[in-house]
Amino acid sequence: MPSSMIPPQTAIGGTTARSPRIITHMLDLPDLTRIGRAARERRDRADRSSHASISYQEGVGPVTELPASVVFGKGGR
Repeated sequence: MPSSMIPPQTAIGGTTARSPRIITHMLDLPDLTRIGRAARERRDRADRSSHASISYQEGVGPVTELPASVVFGKGGR
């Protein structure tokens, strides 16, 4: 490309406007995109809250600490 030519224009990234929902508004239909997004957010929130949760309940049993040498058999009995 010669240096005297102007480089091609590129669009600056950004948010694009949503197209109007005229028909769904006229027919009084729910916004399925919004409903699906809300359901997905609830499901993701439930997954995150249940992931890697540790139960600290009574009667689980004592935790004993052993040296690694005993557990892996290096220098144990």
